[in-house]
Amino acid sequence: MRVAKEPEEAHSPATRPSARADTRAPILSGAENHRRALARLDRGIAVDMLLRLQQGPGNGYCSRLLAEDASPVRAGAAGPLLQRDGTIVKPKSGVESQIKGKSGAKLSGTEAVHRLELKLFAEDGFFSTLHRVVGRFKDDMKTELGWYAGDKKASGKKKTGLDAATQAVVGTAKTKAKEAITDGLKLLASQIPKVGGPASTAAGIVAGVLWSQFDKIAEYDPVVTELAQVAPHQHYIEALEGTLAKANRELQVTLTENEDEMAAGPLDDVKALTTKVDEATNNAEKTFYFDVVQGYRAVAPARTVELETPHARWSGEKRGLYGGGTYVTPIKSGTVYVEFKAKGVDVDDIQIVKTVVPELPKDVLGHLNESDPSLTLGHLAGTAQMLIEGATGSWQIRIVREPGGKLVPADQPSYTKQYLREVAKARGAREATMEGESMNGATFVYAKIITTPLKDANLSV
Repeated sequence: MRVAKEPEEAHSPATRPSARADTRAPILSGAENHRRALARLDRGIAVDMLLRLQQGPGNGYCSRLLAEDASPVRAGAAGPLLQRDGTIVKPKSGVESQIKGKSGAKLSGTEAVHRLELKLFAEDGFFSTLHRVVGRFKDDMKTELGWYAGDKKASGKKKTGLDAATQAVVGTAKTKAKEAITDGLKLLASQIPKVGGPASTAAGIVAGVLWSQFDKIAEYDPVVTELAQVAPHQHYIEALEGTLAKANRELQVTLTENEDEMAAGPLDDVKALTTKVDEATNNAEKTFYFDVVQGYRAVAPARTVELETPHARWSGEKRGLYGGGTYVTPIKSGTVYVEFKAKGVDVDDIQIVKTVVPELPKDVLGHLNESDPSLTLGHLAGTAQMLIEGATGSWQIRIVREPGGKLVPADQPSYTKQYLREVAKARGAREATMEGESMNGATFVYAKIITTPLKDANLSV
């Protein structure tokens, strides 16, 4: 990987930009000079400068920082616009058509690199997809009052300082945000070993930047605002945005500095990497939202819901006196509650009635209900406590999966163990003891539950 240096020779007459372009933007004598100048500028200043220049009449080269055609471009033609978060918005006219070359022409190394950069940074590219997912989560976390979900009072009083507990939660929010962004970047980094190639190739350069980013992200301290005024999960969102924008900018600058080196490498390497970027983008659409949600659960405000569950009469708590009162089961944050129904003792007939995660608001649950089929209830629960209840006929069933992984079926007077023994017998898993047979049945039921795709889990509040 090389660092851009000041050009030693001026443009030849064949490569010198037109006089009209020089008068409009004298600081940009050409796309290559512009890149090299950018490598010496503070990134924040450069972005502001580009944002101003791309709005002016002389935006031909500036607007094509990452996507200009190798052939001469009509002055003033619309190009991709660099945003403050480091992403590029592709114009409606499309940039890819400009870099594909003439119909039937062989793709050059430079054009292939430009296409790769579009796949990474353009409006529908990899980084833009990550930004869009974070934005979707941010929207889902708002209530009808415009506040983020969770406890927030309308009182005008604000805290004036930070106590130790608040500092600890804010620190956790930053850590979880950095872990979520790292997981997002690994969707791409994990694809690159399948491409291979030495460090000087496109795959080697991109891999080097991505893997170095993981160490930098671990050391990075995202800037969050109003520590004493807003809830920790708002800090989580700010840290997500800051960490992702930083990684985006650094990769973009490095690739810009090394465009020539990548273009000089094997064309097939660039094409293969472009394909892998497409795959990573598709995977980000499917799974990155889930990674963001899992990080949020570590800092979500504590919440308890009380549900009328099938087994509440045996293990729940009584509420009210009217009509003899009502039995409910309290479900606390950090517990995943799953309710099922079954026609008999065949676990294949088990259907999920609902899944409750107390700390997650309804809009977030709604998006998880649309998750990719590869994500299951097992992924959602992780190592947290699971409370599984169900009913079949006149039997009520309850199984607790403790955080350590141990399965604990409910004892009498519940009918849980009778049901589980019948499940085991139906599967041919008899044991010498009733207790052993019950545990076999519990294992079959648990396996069915955790392998259920999230889209079939009926997540609800």
